Amino acid sequence: MAETGHHRHARRLTQGGGRGLPRRWGTLTLALVLLALAPGTPPVPVDARADEVPVGAAAPPAGTAPPAPERVQAQVEPPVDPATQVEVLTQRVRGIEGKLKESAAARKSADQARMEAERRLAEGTQEGARLSAELSRLREAKADLETQLRRAQEQNADTAAQLAATAHQVRDLTTAAAAQTEHEADLERQLEQRQEDQRRGEADLLGRLRAAEQAQSGLRAQLREREGSLTSLSVELGAVKTQRDALDERLKALSALVPAPAGGALTLETAQARSATAAAALRDALTRAEAGGDARLRRTVREAEQALHRAQFTAAQVAEAHSVYRVRPADTLVLIANRIYGDGARWRAIREANRHVLADPDRLTPGLTLVIP
Repeated sequence: MAETGHHRHARRLTQGGGRGLPRRWGTLTLALVLLALAPGTPPVPVDARADEVPVGAAAPPAGTAPPAPERVQAQVEPPVDPATQVEVLTQRVRGIEGKLKESAAARKSADQARMEAERRLAEGTQEGARLSAELSRLREAKADLETQLRRAQEQNADTAAQLAATAHQVRDLTTAAAAQTEHEADLERQLEQRQEDQRRGEADLLGRLRAAEQAQSGLRAQLREREGSLTSLSVELGAVKTQRDALDERLKALSALVPAPAGGALTLETAQARSATAAAALRDALTRAEAGGDARLRRTVREAEQALHRAQFTAAQVAEAHSVYRVRPADTLVLIANRIYGDGARWRAIREANRHVLADPDRLTPGLTLVIP
């Protein structure tokens, strides 16, 4: 069948004008156009409101059938020029295409807004996860800090005890430091006094030097004389220092002989050792006197008895004993205890105080001096 001009126009419309429309919408439009242009078929006008989409209404989604026409006029109208009808349909199709494009743009904007919202939701989710992890880390850090705080409190308690002990030591050291400070102050006063004496001496020497500058000849003679005197004084000073050293040694020796209660350095062990030596010397002198019997040996015995008496007396002073007692012939420790204390049972105390001189407690040597505690 030959293709008429109306058919060619409809084909161009479906091929070019319908580009971008949904597939079903293009098919429906083509069906309407062919129905209107078919030979022997009167044109069926379509209500103009059937293809219109209300302003603000959403376009139908792709792949769905367009809404059904509200009504189709059933009456037969006078024939309409097909070209005019095609033009009207073309304009309607173009209007629908514009609305569809607006709907697609709106849908694209909605998709973009949805994607942006999803992106923000993902970011919010990630931020929430990060904040949860940060909260867990902060809780762990808080637990660690509480543990450290408890340990620090325990350490503070130990430190407080140590500080109390240290404070006691500090008080002792402060007392010692105060005494040391007082001693240092005394030394400083002595040093200042000596420096003042030295300054006075220097001032005096300066005055003499100025006077000597006015009379150089006489000063030189005096200077030579003073140099000789200084030499003599140096010699005398050396001699005095030698004497002082000798006196110091003598003082130390005498201090060793003086008991500690009297201000000396003699100890009980040293005093008893000297008494033991004197007792041994007495026993030796008595042995030699019994063998020889001459006057010289008897004098030696008396001297040994006196030496022992002095040594024991010193030992009694060091031990702060009651007194000393010189043994007589036929004396025993029980007899001496009964005579001194009125109680012979206290002889053991006498023996303990004189172990360093008693060779045999049951045999007392006449002339032996005992310490009476």
